[in-house]
Amino acid sequence: MHAKLLDMKDIEISIKDLRAVKNADIALNGITILSGVNSSGKSTISRLLYYAIKYANDYESVVKLQFSKAFNSILNVVEVLDRELRNYLPDQHIAYYFEYFSASNEKERRKVLVNALNAYKDLLDKLSKESTNIQFVSRISHIIQNDVLEKKTDKSISELMSDLIANAQQLFDTEEQMITERAYAPYQAFVENKMRELMPNVVISEYGMPFFGERKVKYLPVLNTVRRIAYIDTPMTVGVLATQPSVEYWKDLYELLREPLIPANTNSEFISKISEKIGGEATYDIDSLNSPLLYKRNDGKVFNLLESATGIKSFSILQILLNNGFIDKNTLLIIDEPEAHLHPQWIVEYARIIVLIHKHIGTKFFIASHSTDFVSAIKYIATKEECLSSLSYYLSEEDAEKPFSYNYRSLGQDIEPIFESFNKSFELIDKYGTDND
Repeated sequence: MHAKLLDMKDIEISIKDLRAVKNADIALNGITILSGVNSSGKSTISRLLYYAIKYANDYESVVKLQFSKAFNSILNVVEVLDRELRNYLPDQHIAYYFEYFSASNEKERRKVLVNALNAYKDLLDKLSKESTNIQFVSRISHIIQNDVLEKKTDKSISELMSDLIANAQQLFDTEEQMITERAYAPYQAFVENKMRELMPNVVISEYGMPFFGERKVKYLPVLNTVRRIAYIDTPMTVGVLATQPSVEYWKDLYELLREPLIPANTNSEFISKISEKIGGEATYDIDSLNSPLLYKRNDGKVFNLLESATGIKSFSILQILLNNGFIDKNTLLIIDEPEAHLHPQWIVEYARIIVLIHKHIGTKFFIASHSTDFVSAIKYIATKEECLSSLSYYLSEEDAEKPFSYNYRSLGQDIEPIFESFNKSFELIDKYGTDND
């Protein structure tokens, strides 16, 4: 007899006492909608999901940033030696510093640095044996100690270089081992640093196995359900991505939008639906000197997408990500207030595109919304498209005992409590707009 499989959610996030969030247990199985007042923690949850999932999939970056200071010291040594030897012995110049930047991948770059240090050590050994080079060798020794190592030593240049080579090799071996093993502790600390807060009461799981927040876990599991993630907190970011990539997920989104388009894309049906709505097509012109994002209108006119209407930008982001293959069944799109800047009719059209992408491609969505049009459109379109079971709503409600703290209530597919919370705005209109004298 086969054992009955447990009903596990794809992704689950459990939060207690994180900023404005007092309690939240949220599942991501398809289209997850969060609703509630401003400052109730929706953006906190979105950012946490983004960083936790992004770096679970890009664990290599976590490790490399941990070793970045030590690695940069080694790179500085090679740069110093490259510069000084190029001036002193131009005929014997070894251009390892330039070879490093032309290497095709990170592993090759590490190899170039070790080879460079070995080659420079051999050359400096040879130079140190000739009295005419003593002053130059001494200069190199002082530069490495003062500017790179930041400490004094009585070691010869040969000993100094041998130590540097041994340290570099040990650093690269340790780094490679950590990337292979996927040790959990550095990842947890890294994400908490991104959030600027320790999170002892947060756990994020995939199929019931924690991949963030469970400190007893020794190694970080590889994610299966979500391997790509993007965070769209406002279409206005498209206008500043190129000039102000200061917010990490803005910069990441900009890089995603610059990916080459895929000919004969399997997502062409959805790309066409968006084109019909915006009366044209958004694209990335890789041949342009400035490589701008473009909006090509159906009448033949071409506009810089950065200068186009915000509604056009909202749809264009989805269109480009469909067009370059980023959106697939293993993608999670986090969208904050997709209704912002959209006409009510376009809110419904945007909701329809989301439902269709989820139904036919399998993409997951995590969305925060304040719009009655969007909340209801998602439900009724999902009902018609027979994927209502993939939809779940959560409502933030202020805690009765702790002001400015919110509990997230699971509503399933029931949107009435959300509408009841929205109706408070009409009460305020009556209060402030009615003559009660």
